[in-house]
Amino acid sequence: MDVVCDAILNTDMKTPPKNLFEKILRDADLSAFGMPEFLDLNSQLRAETLEHPNSGMYKFAGNDEDWASLQLKFMKSHNWFTEAGKGLYQPQKDVNIQAFRNAYSHVLSE
Repeated sequence: MDVVCDAILNTDMKTPPKNLFEKILRDADLSAFGMPEFLDLNSQLRAETLEHPNSGMYKFAGNDEDWASLQLKFMKSHNWFTEAGKGLYQPQKDVNIQAFRNAYSHVLSE
């Protein structure tokens, strides 16, 4: 039970995963980066964030430029923790980063 609890708590992104179980769960938690429906999922995340003013991301969600910059920075700095994560999700993640850039090209200045 402790292993499962530790793995779930590790998805907070504050500390690196310590074992394979935590690495697998972290990759699964961010697997949306590597899914074809990423743009829709990201829009849903933004809408949900706007419903929670006490969330740490709320201040970014109300502005296209802030949201796009934060999301793009996070996606570009993110690395998979397992070879399976890399193999399953990285190719589509690369496509999604470009699609995200295109969707927010009106506000991104990178």
